[in-house]
Amino acid sequence: MKRNKLKLLIKILAIIVICLISFVGIYIQNLNTMKNVVKDYALSKDLTGYRQIILEVSDEVDEDTGESVNSDESKTAQNYELAKSIIEKRLSDMTQLSGFEELKDIDVEDYSLSLDKQTGKIYLQIPETTSTDFVVSNLQETANFEIKDSKDGTVYLTNNDLKKAESVYNTTENGTIVYLELELNKNGTEILKNLSENEYATINEDDTTENTTENTTENTTENTTDDSVSSEEESTESEEETETTQKEITLSISGNDIITTSFDTPITDGKIDLSMNSATTDTDSILGYMQSTTTIAILLNNGALPLTYTVTENQYVGTDISMDVIGNVIIIVAVIFVILLIYMAISKKSRGLLAALSFIGFTALYLLLIRYTNVVISLESIVGGIIVLFINYVFSLKLLKIDTENKKLYNKEYLNNVIKLLPAFIISIVFTLTKWTYLSSFGMIMFWGIILIVVYNILVTRNIVD
Repeated sequence: MKRNKLKLLIKILAIIVICLISFVGIYIQNLNTMKNVVKDYALSKDLTGYRQIILEVSDEVDEDTGESVNSDESKTAQNYELAKSIIEKRLSDMTQLSGFEELKDIDVEDYSLSLDKQTGKIYLQIPETTSTDFVVSNLQETANFEIKDSKDGTVYLTNNDLKKAESVYNTTENGTIVYLELELNKNGTEILKNLSENEYATINEDDTTENTTENTTENTTENTTDDSVSSEEESTESEEETETTQKEITLSISGNDIITTSFDTPITDGKIDLSMNSATTDTDSILGYMQSTTTIAILLNNGALPLTYTVTENQYVGTDISMDVIGNVIIIVAVIFVILLIYMAISKKSRGLLAALSFIGFTALYLLLIRYTNVVISLESIVGGIIVLFINYVFSLKLLKIDTENKKLYNKEYLNNVIKLLPAFIISIVFTLTKWTYLSSFGMIMFWGIILIVVYNILVTRNIVD
């Protein structure tokens, strides 16, 4: 009897801990403030407001060439679709940046993206956060990658030759250096190898001195009647000629020249490491360089925009439903469930009281599950969550009617109740797989809710009321 009471007490304490984590949170000291480390809910743009953005094909003229930045030949339906696809990939990958403190609230999962196939105009709606301006500025980056001659602009390598870009770092005694590592594909590796071994290889000073000496000797032999001044002039001209033979390449990203250099050693593995900073031990600086380098890598990995776009509209659109209204609805629903739980406790006595406590634990665990499975909370998903709680309440009442001493009968009845949930479970899967955000969020919250009902009640509720 004492052992059973101890087990029951442990289970009750476990439920209380889950409730405290879910409803209150876990707070740790962060500088001079206390920070809740429990993940927050992901709210849809309909609850928080959203940013309305319109990207149009630019009609600007290049100042250097005097030509339009977008040629008439490039303004095709195929390029419009490609631009939309690239922007969609960028939105998807930008969630990786949420690990950085400055971009921790970046929210681009709940977006609406559409394309005018006639004009190439792209319409975008994303949730409004402090990182929205950062997202917008990077969506319109062309992300063109080029390795070209520093003098005549001959392009040798482009995005088509790039396999992968990655942000890496190396720590030494002097500090940490952040690098943008560019890995080329097979074709790009071969081209870079030829460039670094031949005409763009760095000319050593020893070779320059030797060439200058040979030229000076030849000039002296052929022109013995010339005075020393002429010999010195020819030697100087020869040195100048030798110096101008050093050819250099320029690496450019989004039209900005990153570095101009020659190759001290041949590059045979197709990897280029660009240092983004000098060695430093300042953590904030290192994280800042990592953030900017990771952003560049994301842009390059998703390909260059086939056209240059300009943001012609960038405005915040407020929500029609305030959070106060949502809060009042949640309070009303909570009161209704409190009344239902009181009824359960009174009608089923001690077993009902324990089942009510288990239901509260289920609610707390369900709310945690929603947070960590990245379910976007919308009006539809709130309705779905309420339905899940009601299903679990009915499920708990049915469990209380089953004789727990007859395990075979209990398992049979439990299985029958689970089978009755199958239609709702199948519908939730179908909704989850739809591309419409509202149905998808409703489906996801139902999907995880039904799974939790089946698992939680067999592992927790049954053992508590038994």
